[in-house]
Amino acid sequence: MRKNLRKTAAVLLSLLLFILPLSCVWAFAAEGCAHLHTEDVEESFPTCCRPGYTAGVYCSDCEQYISGHAEKPLKAHAWDEGAVTKKPTCSAPGVMTYRCTVKSCGASKEEPIKTDPDAHVFRVTVYDPTCTDGGYTSYACTECRYGFSADETDPLGHVYGIRITPPTCMKGGITTYTCTRCRDSFTKNPTDPVPHTDFDGDGYCDYGCGTKICPLCGEAHAGPLGGITALFHRIMYFFRNLFGG
Repeated sequence: MRKNLRKTAAVLLSLLLFILPLSCVWAFAAEGCAHLHTEDVEESFPTCCRPGYTAGVYCSDCEQYISGHAEKPLKAHAWDEGAVTKKPTCSAPGVMTYRCTVKSCGASKEEPIKTDPDAHVFRVTVYDPTCTDGGYTSYACTECRYGFSADETDPLGHVYGIRITPPTCMKGGITTYTCTRCRDSFTKNPTDPVPHTDFDGDGYCDYGCGTKICPLCGEAHAGPLGGITALFHRIMYFFRNLFGG
């Protein structure tokens, strides 16, 4: 029985100790702060990034303004003249950026710039003239399909070099004309092959064809039997002279 009474008394005491401070706070709140420690706060002027306040009295006990301190609205930004941060083109708008001139602000705003139908962005390609085609400069807009050409020049014309190939006993001669710029080529003045000739008397054609030449009659005899054929011509030539043939 005594133990239960002690427990009940302890609980009641705890509640009392908890409720008593709260009642003091409620009483203080109901009565209000006495504002024993106050200070005058001067008027502050608004800018574009922070509001201003009228003069007031501040209590450091309750940490509140007890008079004055009415808020003043923000001022408008002091924008600069703006700068083009993106140029407009013939198909896309540009961007004009304005910045606030108040140092502590740092605010900025963007406004679009209308597209400019004449603000083409050209890719310029120069085509040099050739022998058969004239040169020109191409202007093609990278933003739209507009383009044109200018600075046209005439074709250069061919400049031919001449190479004469003389005839030989195996192949006819020819004159070859080849352009030194574009390598265009054509031939003229073909000639027939010339007879085998042994000017130096070594028994073979002087054109390097390896043909055997008869030293008496001058006839050419190609192949492995060329020497035998030349000997036969010698004999025939001897008997023809002997009998006056």
